[in-house]
Amino acid sequence: MEGKTDFITFLKKIYSFYYKVFLFSLIVVLISSVAILLVGRFTNQAYSAYGVTSESMIPTLYRYDLVIVKEKSRYKEDDIITFTAGADKDLFTHRIVEVRDDGNLRRYRTKGDANESRDSWWVDHESISGSLLYSVRYAGFFAVFLNSVAGIILLIIIPANTLLTLVMRDLLSRKG
Repeated sequence: MEGKTDFITFLKKIYSFYYKVFLFSLIVVLISSVAILLVGRFTNQAYSAYGVTSESMIPTLYRYDLVIVKEKSRYKEDDIITFTAGADKDLFTHRIVEVRDDGNLRRYRTKGDANESRDSWWVDHESISGSLLYSVRYAGFFAVFLNSVAGIILLIIIPANTLLTLVMRDLLSRKG
């Protein structure tokens, strides 16, 4: 009987741990999302938040910084912008180093502050999410993690383990 009690206590500890991690994660996501949405709504501006995934902007931005960007009608040289580029439409946050007007099309050449050379592509205005409004050091870790394979798996594994633990606890309490 003591072995069964120890096992139930163990399951309760696992459940408690996963529940706390899940709750904390949920609260962080909700507060961040609501804050960004409220700022955009009350100021009538379009804001977005992204996690920095590389070290290409050191010392201005570091990996896992949270960047808040704001849409603008025009961008200028030296603006730090978040945009999509490449065949996979990867997300980048780099500085504009050159602006080119080709008739009705305005394009931008970018470069990471820590990179030796400019990016090989030109960025169209439609590919830009916005320019840097502010950043929060290392606050983007959660956003970057949730967009990774490990983060997605964890989002499935933690709730599944929690559910399994609850079911097992319920089954064991009915037999006891």
